[in-house]
Amino acid sequence: MALSVNEASFGYNHVTSQDAANANISIVGPDIYIDPLYGTKCFMSFANANSLVIGTGAIWANGHYVTIKTPETVSIANGQSGYKRNDIVCIHCHVNNFGQESATESYELVVKQGTQTTGTPEDPVITPDSIFSTVEDSYAPIARVHVDGLTPTVEPLMSTLPALMS
Repeated sequence: MALSVNEASFGYNHVTSQDAANANISIVGPDIYIDPLYGTKCFMSFANANSLVIGTGAIWANGHYVTIKTPETVSIANGQSGYKRNDIVCIHCHVNNFGQESATESYELVVKQGTQTTGTPEDPVITPDSIFSTVEDSYAPIARVHVDGLTPTVEPLMSTLPALMS
């Protein structure tokens, strides 16, 4: 049996990002949280009906610590009068060379667009695999955009994690 210790030196690279995420999950939990001390706590506002601005902050996304160092803007598709729609803003993690020792990860904000309806809109289906899972592509939902006609509103989907010093 071989043991691996994140903080130990074995003379070769042995700690993966998933190892670090697993350690973080044991401390903060396996969900999606806002860091209460970093930046503007990802404050969200609309620059216009098609541009959602996500402010600076840090998000614990299934153990991965994702920082937004400068405000990011995501595009929201036009609504249509008389129709409603829910879009979900996610942190998308893609693993290049999945399953290989040379694997690398990339992260971006994406919008999963829902279906327009005259009734009650449903959220688009988000793959249940979290960033914590070992999959090539995963999504961590951070906000729901309600589009009512031509008017969007945003609902953050993250809890604020209490600071350990609290």
